[in-house]
Amino acid sequence: MRKTLFILLTAILPMMADAATEEPRDTIWDSKDTITVADVTLKAGGQATMTVNLTTEGTDYTMYQFSLYLPEGISIATDEKGKYLFQERSDRTRNGSIRPATDGSFLCLAYSMDTGIDALTSGPLMDIELTADSALSAGKYTVRVEHVVCSTRDSKSVAMTSTVANVTVEKDMEEAEPAVVTADDVEGSPAKRITMPIFLNNRNEVASFYFDLTLPSGIVVAEHDYGQIDAKLVGKYANGTMLLMVQPWQESMGEISNMNTWRFTAIPLDESKFPVNAGHIMNITLYVVEDMAAGVYTARLNVVGLEEETAGSRAQTQGTTTQQSWTSYPTITIKANKAGDVNGDFTIDVADIATVISVMAGDATLGGVANYADVNGDGVVDVADIATIIEEMAARARAAREE
Repeated sequence: MRKTLFILLTAILPMMADAATEEPRDTIWDSKDTITVADVTLKAGGQATMTVNLTTEGTDYTMYQFSLYLPEGISIATDEKGKYLFQERSDRTRNGSIRPATDGSFLCLAYSMDTGIDALTSGPLMDIELTADSALSAGKYTVRVEHVVCSTRDSKSVAMTSTVANVTVEKDMEEAEPAVVTADDVEGSPAKRITMPIFLNNRNEVASFYFDLTLPSGIVVAEHDYGQIDAKLVGKYANGTMLLMVQPWQESMGEISNMNTWRFTAIPLDESKFPVNAGHIMNITLYVVEDMAAGVYTARLNVVGLEEETAGSRAQTQGTTTQQSWTSYPTITIKANKAGDVNGDFTIDVADIATVISVMAGDATLGGVANYADVNGDGVVDVADIATIIEEMAARARAAREE
């Protein structure tokens, strides 16, 4: 037995050593060059062309691929043989293809086997024909471009950042949905709060509505110090004639669920109503956990019920059987806190110095922000961190003068 084990180890160890010294595939992460898709507008039941664009500072790319995630109800159009409709815009690549992936996305790629061909330059790469279901509600939908990889002539693999774009779906006026609730795209940073504005776009007066907001893991609806959820009606809708109720979804449904979902119900009091073109009606405060990775995340806003005034009577315009046509996907962009940006406002200034001083004074209300006060990383929050911020501010000022 010992002899056999010795023989196996003698054979395996040299292989392990070779593997440890083998050069890994040369992979680069590039934060400057991007592949994006342009915003596009189309009618429900119709088609429109979405253009894929490359922005590069001159890297020698000869191949690209990316995953395209489309919202439900929007897909890539096909011909009579079921082939996806697209057109390569660059004469520097060939053999383009689009095929569905198991996760519901579409893998789009093109490459050239001609070693003498010029490198890709900034500009259009591909036109993709999109089609929208005829029953799709008017509104703004999010398209995501992820897993972007380009290859250079010397076989280096270059990964690029994920990006998003908007597809606006329109309907003829007589077919348009009478009212819809939407949320703005927002951005923030770890251990900070984000305000997400909510809008009511309506052609007729609205008596009441309720919607479910599902957030990505690591982002929650914030609470006040006294435990109530931080969401409120704004402007003229905060005058006491409107009632806003917020509950975690499982409480509102009387069920146990792990979904990161909240239900928001808005009810006018004393027979008041939301007026035509109500606009900005509500703010929801979100909180981002301290260890949230930077990136673009997608939330889900699903209008479950809405009562609208038509011809002088109250009419139910949406029920649970047509929820999907009322679903939109606002994005939440999380940016990493830069060293010195203690308060997470994406700038380095005297406000960050004030935050460091508050941390030094033991301000317990700062929460996770205190984790960013140790700017120089020596494990202590003190005047040395303030000095580091001042040095960074001075360096940025010098760089701005030199530009």
